[in-house]
Amino acid sequence: MWLSYEREAFYGKEDHELRMTFDQNILWRTEDLDLSSPIYGRSLLDEDQSLLEIKVGHAIPLWLSHFLTENKMFRTSYSKYGNAYRTLLREGEINYV
Repeated sequence: MWLSYEREAFYGKEDHELRMTFDQNILWRTEDLDLSSPIYGRSLLDEDQSLLEIKVGHAIPLWLSHFLTENKMFRTSYSKYGNAYRTLLREGEINYV
């Protein structure tokens, strides 16, 4: 499987263990896996959506916890490869023996 995305990464100014990334234009495909091929594929997210990942070396800072709660953003698990694979299963493009 080929997967591509545009990523913006941010690091904490005062807390160097805080890292936030925003992934957009997440595309995947199962054919034409040559890395020199143009960027194209099926989108995992709607055009106006981004995937936010937060990494910390310890507890999430209180200000960030408040911000996430106020904006109704809650912890969840998400795998780009896993979701593309589930799409293949759902559409019957992968068959088990």
